[in-house]
Parts: sequence; structure tokens; C-alpha cells
Amino acid sequence: GLDLRIDTDFETDIGNLIFGLNLTYTFEHERRVTPVSPPFSLLNEVGKPVDTRARAQAGWRRGAFSTFIFVNYVDDYANPFSDPPSRIDSWTTVDLTLRFDGSQLGRGGFLNGLRATLSIQNLFDSDPPVFRDSLIGVRYDSANASPFGRYISLRLTKRW
Repeated sequence: GLDLRIDTDFETDIGNLIFGLNLTYTFEHERRVTPVSPPFSLLNEVGKPVDTRARAQAGWRRGAFSTFIFVNYVDDYANPFSDPPSRIDSWTTVDLTLRFDGSQLGRGGFLNGLRATLSIQNLFDSDPPVFRDSLIGVRYDSANASPFGRYISLRLTKRW
């Protein structure tokens, strides 16, 4: 496979602009039942790894404040359990992170050492691709998607 990560950072009048891409492309993923048996693919089918996954980011940082947006992508893949065989759609989600770092304000007091991070995963509440042929009764592929929808978290930390 191929793992590619590209990150860049630009200083501007409005703050630092941050861009990045993390891409994984798997050429093959095979298995043999025995050392002499023929290999079979463990790639691009329900319950198995998908050949293309990507996470792109764009962010802004200025002083104590920063925000990042991430776009996550999982490629489409085969559903051999349907009759006739079909495909599971690709899935794209967006995450958002907002951060505050009180230590960047340059003064003492309560805000010094305080950090707050608000994260929203799956910002637009995108449902996972439908997998109607599941033998266990769930309608998504748990190896390649999440059923949780939008997930919001707030993390507060204070250092003394």
C-alpha cells in the first residue's frame, strides 16, 4: 500500500492557515488459509479493508484561538452478499474542532493553563452507507462506517 501525508502552514495577516491531507491507498491485502493454498483478497468487500481512505484538513490559528475542519472519505466497495452482487456507496463525513488555549494570552490568572476544545464529529449527521444484506441485523458495515451520527464533545483541561 501507499500512505501519503502532506501538511503545510502559511503565516498571514489573519493568522496561520493550515492545510493537510492524509491518504491511504492499499494495493492488495491477501490471505492464504494454508501455506500452499491460493491467496484470496481481503480488500474492497463488506467487512474488509477498503482500498482508499482519506482525511483532508483546513485550519486557522491566531493567538489563543484555532479552528479546524476535516473531510473524511471512505471509497465504495463490493457487496458480495446481495443477489445480484452490488456496491456499498462511498462515505464522506465532515468534522469540526474549535480550540481555546488561555496560555497563549500572555497573562497570568485563571485562564493561564486553561484549554478548551469543542469537537463535532460527523458535523452534518451523515448516515453510513446502507448494507441491507447483513447477517447480524445491522444495516451498516461496522468495519468501514460508524452508526453514531453526529457526536459532540467538550474537553476542558487546566494546568497549574
